[in-house]
Amino acid sequence: MINKILIEINNIGNTFNMIILPEYNKCFVNNIEKEIKEDKINELLNIIINWKNNYGLKGIDMEEFNIEIVTSEGTDKYYGKGVYPNNYHIFKEWVSELYDR
Repeated sequence: MINKILIEINNIGNTFNMIILPEYNKCFVNNIEKEIKEDKINELLNIIINWKNNYGLKGIDMEEFNIEIVTSEGTDKYYGKGVYPNNYHIFKEWVSELYDR
């Protein structure tokens, strides 16, 4: 069972933070509370299911992402800066949908 999902994206002067609390169908996007449905959370998990934990560090002024999925068994962490998974653009679209609501 997932207790929470933390997402942070830093992009030259802008920071995006999201905390997802699946048990309550709530998320906080830059500290603004929003509702999130289970199928939307499952979408996110399907996007990142095959990601490596670390995509490395390339360049100073590059977008950086951190994702933590916290469960009762521990925490899975995903990180990248300047190097991204092949479907990162799909992840960014997913994030934008919640941000724009």
